Amino acid sequence: MNSSTSSSKTGGAGMLAGPEWKVLLSLALLLLGTEVVLRLNERRLSVDVDHIRSAPRLAGEITQDAKALPGVLKILFMGNSSIRRGIDAKVLEEEFRVKYGRAVKSYFFYPDGGNIVAWRWAWRRYFAAPGCRPDLVVICGGASHFDDGKLDPRLLASYYVSAEDSWDCAWRQLSGAEERLEFFAAEASLSYASRKRVARRVMDVLMPHNREVLFEMVSQAEKNAAAHTKAPRTQAPTSEALRALLQDLRGKGLKAAIVAVPNLNGYEVPPQRVRTIAEAGAAFIDLRTVPGIDAAHYFDKAHLDAAGAVIFTRALCAALQEAAH
Repeated sequence: MNSSTSSSKTGGAGMLAGPEWKVLLSLALLLLGTEVVLRLNERRLSVDVDHIRSAPRLAGEITQDAKALPGVLKILFMGNSSIRRGIDAKVLEEEFRVKYGRAVKSYFFYPDGGNIVAWRWAWRRYFAAPGCRPDLVVICGGASHFDDGKLDPRLLASYYVSAEDSWDCAWRQLSGAEERLEFFAAEASLSYASRKRVARRVMDVLMPHNREVLFEMVSQAEKNAAAHTKAPRTQAPTSEALRALLQDLRGKGLKAAIVAVPNLNGYEVPPQRVRTIAEAGAAFIDLRTVPGIDAAHYFDKAHLDAAGAVIFTRALCAALQEAAH
């Protein structure tokens, strides 16, 4: 009887093991399939993803032009949506040609939500190759874009940090085991790194106006929080990521300029940051206020309309002409 009972229990365990393994195998195949589909179609997730993934092509173009266009001033702009909308490339090139008698070719890397953390690591991943030598690297931002801070570990791993820099970034840029685990998981799995973007695309289909509603909700929440939070900042923001990027550029013998872009609300630039820029041998271009640009030239607090972009671009050209010498 004991033998029979034991055999019965063993058989029951074996019957359970079969379905369990089938479930696990199905999940593994589902994850693998998702990974393959995303790797083949990731660029369709958004215009921003396509732009970031085009960075190696952009770096290759700069490398080719360094040899093919020796007399042309080649300017790489790094920033975010504030320059995607705020700099008119045609006006910039025409202004240089007519006003300064110089041929210019501009290149742009401006991921949505880009800040100094993203630009610092993206430079190393995409543009630090020996042959990629723009004549001038112009890094544009406003308000807090140059403050040392954090970026989503999944975005860092998937879009900005190279495999060679992954350990250095994980220990230097991130804090805590959870953030580092997220970072390495996103580095290994595109489906993990992209799950928020995928979720947004699904919601766009199910609820076409959900982004506008969420934007209004977040904006109102921020206004309410600001109204009840009057405590002043007790410590000035630091600029170590900016310092590291400028040191990389200087080490390659490249000229660099930091541009403070206009914002409807205005903002301060810490004196320590200006000193950091000067110590690195870079130019600081203060265009927070540009003559001719007023509130009517903004379609929101941070982005210029087309007319404002023309005015800003022309003002920028005059400053870049000096920085390029």
